[in-house]
Amino acid sequence: MSKSGAMDLASGLGGKINKAEVKSAVDEYEKYHGYYGGKEEARKSNYSDMVNKYYDLATSFYEYGWGESFHFAHRWNGESLRESIKRHEHFLALQLGLKPGMKVLDVGCGIGGPLREIARFSSTSVTGLNNNEYQITRGKELNRQAGVSGTCDFVKVKALEYVGLAPQGSERVSNFLEKAAEGLVEGGKEKARGIARKLNDDAGGICHQESGECV
Repeated sequence: MSKSGAMDLASGLGGKINKAEVKSAVDEYEKYHGYYGGKEEARKSNYSDMVNKYYDLATSFYEYGWGESFHFAHRWNGESLRESIKRHEHFLALQLGLKPGMKVLDVGCGIGGPLREIARFSSTSVTGLNNNEYQITRGKELNRQAGVSGTCDFVKVKALEYVGLAPQGSERVSNFLEKAAEGLVEGGKEKARGIARKLNDDAGGICHQESGECV
C-alpha cells in the first residue's frame, strides 16, 4: 500500500467504522461463533449481518497488508506480489475477450481493485456487486482517486449467498444473475437482468421480457 493509502486508512477516508462502534461490532461478531456460545441456527439466520460485521472490521487490515485486490496469483521469479496480481487481472481480461466499451459485472468485488485494473486495461465499464457498505464507500473513494468514477461503479446488494452457486456456462450464469438480481437494492435489478438476458440470448435461450425470467 502507498503512503497516501495508509494515511487514508488512518484518517478513515472512504469507508470507516466509528471508534465507539468497534468493540460492539467485535462482540456481536464473536457471539455468532461456537467458542463464544453462538449457535449454527443464529449464524444461518443472520448470515448477512455476520458477514458484514466481519468485513467492517477486517477490510482496512486487508488493504493495509494485501493492497486493493483481495486475491492471489502465481508469481514468477523476481515478480512482486502486486505485479503478479496485476498480470493475473490483465490475463483475465484477455481470456474474457473484453473490448473497449463493453460492460462488465464483478460479483463480490471487495473494494474494487480488480475492477479498476481491468477497466483501465481493457477500456471497459465495470460495475461491482457488494453487500458491504463499508467496502463500497471505500471503493468509491478509490475510484475517485484513480480517476475512474466515470467507468467504474458499485451496486449494493442485500445478500451474496448466491456466489456459492459457482455458475458454469452461459445458462447457469444467466440463472445466477437472475438470483443475484433478487438481492439487488432498488435501481440495480434491471441492470443485472439485462445482462442475464444478453447472456441467455447469446446461448440460444429465451427470456420473458415482462418477468425478466430466462429459460
